[in-house]
Amino acid sequence: KNVRYNLDFAKSQYEIAKDRYVKRKTYAQHLGMPNVKIAHNYEERGDKFNTVEGAWKFGVVVKIPIFDGMLNFSEQAKARASLRGSLIKSKIALENAEIDIRSHHTNWHVLDRYIKFLNKKRTRQQGIYDQTKTALKEKAATVAQLNATEVLTLETETELLQSKRLQFLDFLKLEMLTGEILYEEFFRTDFSQ
Repeated sequence: KNVRYNLDFAKSQYEIAKDRYVKRKTYAQHLGMPNVKIAHNYEERGDKFNTVEGAWKFGVVVKIPIFDGMLNFSEQAKARASLRGSLIKSKIALENAEIDIRSHHTNWHVLDRYIKFLNKKRTRQQGIYDQTKTALKEKAATVAQLNATEVLTLETETELLQSKRLQFLDFLKLEMLTGEILYEEFFRTDFSQ
């Protein structure tokens, strides 16, 4: 759906279209279609030495390969195969762009669920840390237990931040792949706009 806004896909489609144009032209030449060329030039000359007049000359050159032997048939087959190859390249480029979009979309959703899980885990860890802290004040827990619960809480928070960072990077990649964000916006140095 949004693949047509993907800059990498658009670039590859442009290259393939250029290649197909050249291959179609080659194929047409080997089908025995005429090759037309228009020639022109300008020259000055006259009947006598003192009367020089300018004149345009136009000409049309038509080249029709009536019989090129067996070579023409093999060249036709090569040109036809290269045209099929460029169609396959186009389909592969489209599928690669779609796979990239699906992959980053799936990663984003997986990380979203994981972040929700980590938020719950962090809330539980924070509750355990708070209980251990109050137990330490009542002398029912040791400092080592408090430090252990604090380490677990901080590990969960670190994992949560890393997951949010990865989710944000997936979001940015998705936006770039669908053409919502342009590459130039990341490298703009004038932030006054």
